Amino acid sequence: MKIRSTGKARWRCVLGPPEAAGANSRTPLETWENLAALGSGRLVQRARSSWVQIVTWNSTYVYAKTYVYPTAADRRRGWLRTTWLAPSRARREATALLWLRSHGFFAPAPLAVVEARRFGVLHAALLLTEPVEGEPLHQVLPRLAHSSQAAILRALRTHVTALHEAGFRDRNLDLRNILLVGDAAAPRFAKIDSPRHRLRRRGAGADSLTRADWRRLTDSLAELGLVWPDAPSEVDAG
Repeated sequence: MKIRSTGKARWRCVLGPPEAAGANSRTPLETWENLAALGSGRLVQRARSSWVQIVTWNSTYVYAKTYVYPTAADRRRGWLRTTWLAPSRARREATALLWLRSHGFFAPAPLAVVEARRFGVLHAALLLTEPVEGEPLHQVLPRLAHSSQAAILRALRTHVTALHEAGFRDRNLDLRNILLVGDAAAPRFAKIDSPRHRLRRRGAGADSLTRADWRRLTDSLAELGLVWPDAPSEVDAG
């Protein structure tokens, strides 16, 4: 599926290296179209209005996440949230990754955000990120022994607590969006897919968004038949 720009929306890099960003980008429009198109690389994940692929860009493999709003109705639904009077989901995801990296958390580096707009209205958006050697927790945890599961979940609880303490409210905190980097002996985590995140001042304390994060993550564990070890108080509060 190719997303055309001719006569409709025009692709423009809004976040990326100097040679890629801005109106004077030397990257041809066709290159952005091809990277965003379904079938341009190895498919990793697909939803109704988005897909993730591994593609080649600047002679290296990168992850390419494409959001599409193919109809006028799709674009109208997002006017106040994603397609007109607010940053695109791709740009918000990149903003989250940059924030996480600048605050000492492990996250893939965003390489470029490219948007196809017409009269300011978003038709499609593309996010390119560096590859990370990790696997989503919802795939890892079921394969592990109970002791390893408990070790990873304790480390995850510490990680999420640190995120909240730093002021990050994810609002999309599912096991499938958290990559395990390493193993149970020395677990590290990389958060991906955070277009709905919110920021608070450091040390702001628990609020409705932190409680919602814990509930969502706890529900994600329950889908696998798992519970938090040691019944942490912050999870109980959620």
